[in-house]
Amino acid sequence: MGTKFKILTSQIWEITELKIVQRIVMASLLFTGVAACSKDGTLKEPDKLNPLENPQGNLLGSLEEIENFYTIEFVDAMMEMDFNFNLGNTPPNLEGSFLISPFILEDSTVEADSVLIGAQFQDYLATFSNQDNSNLSIDLHGTQASQTDTGSGSFITGSNVSFTIYAKTISFQGTSSATTAVAISGTRSPNGIINTQFFGGMIDNNGNPQGLWIENNTGRLIIDGDGFSLQQNLGSKSKGHIDLLNWIKKLE
Repeated sequence: MGTKFKILTSQIWEITELKIVQRIVMASLLFTGVAACSKDGTLKEPDKLNPLENPQGNLLGSLEEIENFYTIEFVDAMMEMDFNFNLGNTPPNLEGSFLISPFILEDSTVEADSVLIGAQFQDYLATFSNQDNSNLSIDLHGTQASQTDTGSGSFITGSNVSFTIYAKTISFQGTSSATTAVAISGTRSPNGIINTQFFGGMIDNNGNPQGLWIENNTGRLIIDGDGFSLQQNLGSKSKGHIDLLNWIKKLE
């Protein structure tokens, strides 16, 4: 299996020729790139993702509920990549849009990504809406250049200012679609999210006839490289960082 890329468009990379300049892969998208097998077979049976049982009552935001929303095997794979699960049934309000930038690859089960750890992907804008803590649900819409990810009725856990969102998403690039999973974890601040972690897993690339998607059962762990994802329409990024520092001082 090869470890080379070519540029199909200004935004989509695929296999054949590898060119990394200062470890930046600005033309890469989350679910596109290398067609490869999963590392150690860790992402098992994601096609069997389950709905939450009893979504209207007495949810605790527990690990068992997350395993029911995904699968045990899927959660185990996320744990092996050191994804943070913030448990509990009192997550903070996340309604709004947040820019994850720089979008840095931290770990991956995509085979050829081993040479890309630390590389920068195109920025990701995550928009959350319809949050309902009575049933721990929230909707996610993500955009990254030409790619969109949409998940309705996603699961959210957390307490105080820490949270994790778990979504089953449909991803589109043009007319090509895939069934994916997106999880986002971090700490809410007045102007954004601190230490954002982002997990993206491929559930079903629908046969990948156009060669756009990564292989089924593979996934990537991505972080915000500067540790802060600014909530949009709240001023400049520098102002967001200043307000964040003031907020942290108040907690000390």
